[in-house]
Amino acid sequence: MASIRFDEVLDDAIAINVTSAQRLYALSNAMTQLRAIVHVSTFYSNCDRTHIEERIYDDIPFGGLDHITQMLEKLDTREKERMTKLVLGEMPNSYVFSKKCAEVVIGRDFRHLPIGIFRPPIVISSYREPEPGWIDCFHGATGLCVPVVVGKPMWYYGIPEVKLFMTPVDYTVAGMIAAACDICRRQDSILPMEKSVPVYNYTFEKNAFTLGNFFKLVGSGLPNPVDRWLAGIKVRTSPWKIFPKILLWLMMLQALIADKVLAWFGKRGSNVRIVSAISSLANAVEFFRCHMWTMDNGNVKRMISLLSSDDAKRLDIDVDRIDWRDYYKSYAKGITMELMRKTRSKQQRPQSM
Repeated sequence: MASIRFDEVLDDAIAINVTSAQRLYALSNAMTQLRAIVHVSTFYSNCDRTHIEERIYDDIPFGGLDHITQMLEKLDTREKERMTKLVLGEMPNSYVFSKKCAEVVIGRDFRHLPIGIFRPPIVISSYREPEPGWIDCFHGATGLCVPVVVGKPMWYYGIPEVKLFMTPVDYTVAGMIAAACDICRRQDSILPMEKSVPVYNYTFEKNAFTLGNFFKLVGSGLPNPVDRWLAGIKVRTSPWKIFPKILLWLMMLQALIADKVLAWFGKRGSNVRIVSAISSLANAVEFFRCHMWTMDNGNVKRMISLLSSDDAKRLDIDVDRIDWRDYYKSYAKGITMELMRKTRSKQQRPQSM
């Protein structure tokens, strides 16, 4: 249902991430046997705040979402670009803004439904299921780790002391299942006039580690001891923009030369495309490498405490109990496997005439 592109045009992001959800939940009004709806948002839907509580923040500018959509309808492309900057304000992109708008709409129009808002942070590869290190895309933090695995140097601009909230994808899915049960339980115990939309900040203190250590931890899963040692040197976060810019310029020059050489031999090069993709991703998530948040996760802690012993065995949702050194043994391997899958997929595609 959602677009996770950070550079989505604002009215397109609203149409995909807000309007589609509105239509589905309007349809849900006719579902008499409906027990629970889990609306998956993001912890960063209110990243213009430094402390994020488990509640809906109804502070959309310009008189609210309806006024914004009406304004955007009357503007041409250039005017929309200028207006988008004003609408977003301190929000870094259209993705987090649209997710915030969806939360506000749910609290305003659908609080009578058995619905809750689940906010995961940065979702990374699996810990155990379907297999250790499993991923199926290179969005967000995982994409930034590709240079670690392929042994390429890359410096990203950011504050090394910033701590990131991350959760493995299998824990995130288990958390969504547990949230559905908790939403259903709430429906049975709360009077209709007292109903409010529960919000679950699926974030944990112990799994917050600094950017400065992140790439070292990823590199700890590389099979070669020399590569493990070099990982923290080749790929790092720098508080000065000049060094990442110089390195990116040198990498782009090297990629251009490599693609030219391949072209002389009648082969298609992809080096420039790869460097450009990593650079675009790095720019898209720069905001999150430069800011840090505190949070409240009381609903999540309560949800964990209410699990029966059998359910707790089936659903691993307490991220604070993860052995992160053990987890990162498989992270690099998962990225390697996904790179191999993508390479095979490209090789199997029929060549266009």
